Amino acid sequence: MEAMDALAVWGPLVVLTIVFGAAVAMGFSMVNSFPVRRPRSKSENTFKDPNASGKAMPFSTIHSPASLTLSIIVPAYNEEERLPVMLDECVAYLEKRSRNSTGDASFSWEVIVVDDGSHDRTTEVALAYSKRLTAERVRVLTLEQNRGKGGAVRMGVLVARGQMVLFADADGATDIRDLPKLERELAAVAVVTAGNESAAAAAAAATAGVATDALERRVGVVAGSRAHMEDDAVASRTLLR
Repeated sequence: MEAMDALAVWGPLVVLTIVFGAAVAMGFSMVNSFPVRRPRSKSENTFKDPNASGKAMPFSTIHSPASLTLSIIVPAYNEEERLPVMLDECVAYLEKRSRNSTGDASFSWEVIVVDDGSHDRTTEVALAYSKRLTAERVRVLTLEQNRGKGGAVRMGVLVARGQMVLFADADGATDIRDLPKLERELAAVAVVTAGNESAAAAAAAATAGVATDALERRVGVVAGSRAHMEDDAVASRTLLR
């Protein structure tokens, strides 16, 4: 996986696709790679809280009002080795941003790791972060069957609580610190829709530097290009790739 993909949700029923990179442009993509969607099982409607004896707790849904600024969806298939590196970098950035002194103290976030039917310890590795950071910050959705990356992303997005939803590859191929570039461009291209007032919208507005009343009624999508990295990427690929 070469890039960090992202989904931005600026309304409770809207799921839009973003590809995350340094140069930002507008774009669309499919988030479900399967023509037939398998129903969500009972266990896939819940997450385990390791600080409550592993009790199964119900997920929220994207149809509910947003309660956080940002949700990060991480689809993971047999990623027990690479996942910790990505999560360490991601969490360090998010924690620093949420406690900084530049007016971003209202920034709130969650990470949802979607174990896409892995055969290794991906779920257990992710749950260790949930235990350390609490299930309010890190939640694990373990799928009973492999759905593919698109299906895993979709399942995670549907239980996200964020005003914005970003999906990121488990290999951490793109620097999470580039997130503000997406937010600025998203604020610039967003179009006015029906009202969607929430505390998360106000926080996102402050982050993006736009008026709260404008952001609360906007839906947008941006895409980043990796063209500036093409020479390095080609040089490092094998002949088969």
